[in-house]
Amino acid sequence: MAVFRCPFCSSELLGWPPLTTCENCEGTVHVCDGVYLFTDAPAIKRQGEDTYVGYDDVAEGYDRYLHPPDLQRQLFSSYAEVFSKMVNGPLVLDLGCGPGSYALALAMRGKHVVAGDVSIKMLSLLSSRISDVPADSTLPCRISAYDLPLVDHCIDAVLALNLLHFVGDPQKVVHEARRVLRERGFFIVTGKIETSTTSSPPPARQYYSEALRSLGATELRPLGWTSREIRDRLSSEFQGGEMVTDVVAISFSYPSDWELAKLRSRYTLFQIGIPKDVHDEAISLVNERLEEELGLNWQSKTIECTVSHTLWAFAN
Repeated sequence: MAVFRCPFCSSELLGWPPLTTCENCEGTVHVCDGVYLFTDAPAIKRQGEDTYVGYDDVAEGYDRYLHPPDLQRQLFSSYAEVFSKMVNGPLVLDLGCGPGSYALALAMRGKHVVAGDVSIKMLSLLSSRISDVPADSTLPCRISAYDLPLVDHCIDAVLALNLLHFVGDPQKVVHEARRVLRERGFFIVTGKIETSTTSSPPPARQYYSEALRSLGATELRPLGWTSREIRDRLSSEFQGGEMVTDVVAISFSYPSDWELAKLRSRYTLFQIGIPKDVHDEAISLVNERLEEELGLNWQSKTIECTVSHTLWAFAN
């Protein structure tokens, strides 16, 4: 049975891992450092422009600082456990997989994972960790979410965590996901996230935005659906299919300066396009403001936090 299809003529590419030369058109899917290159320049829109925007420029910061270590240790394992219970079949597409933490956690639970992203840097980070999971359980693939290199009805579950906020045409992504999902396969997204803390965290993110505006810089805004739109539109799209809700609740702690460290690392998409000198000046302004308001020792405190993630799974 084939999972992948040729990006040039759409013929089936047999095998897992797939053949890299199409038997029909002789087109070649190149593999670089363990990453299958099914596309060169996905048409992801940035502020109305038909240009590719991936996480290459911020991948290392994103990988290191997306979550505090205490949360990260628990979160990926907890998510993978929930996904494994939701998904009956063995084959999962992690769409917008980033550095692949969820993909690897699922592979450790016996799943075969197509780990798809448009960022070469993200996929390279994932590829460097492939040796930690069973051989050929995870295939890093550079793909476009608008034109998946997969045959119809071959996937048991599609994960699209934090993806539909950041694509210019979320509806097209959902239609492609439905095409490759098997009957009763699940489309799984992150829903509502609620956070409570024992004390107020320093408002570093707010101050950073204000500093950027004072310096004349513009943040990259999400292009896709809001969380409410995701819930409403997917409920309509998958009308008649079962909807499963699960909640992952985790308590953890992190240092007060964690958010500022994240921002300093240029960890996410909204910072792409901000010149480095402007970014550095904004970070300096934020640090000065926090010291003035909270005291010189503000970074030595610890924040106790509980976060509750709601997951929505829509049956095809």
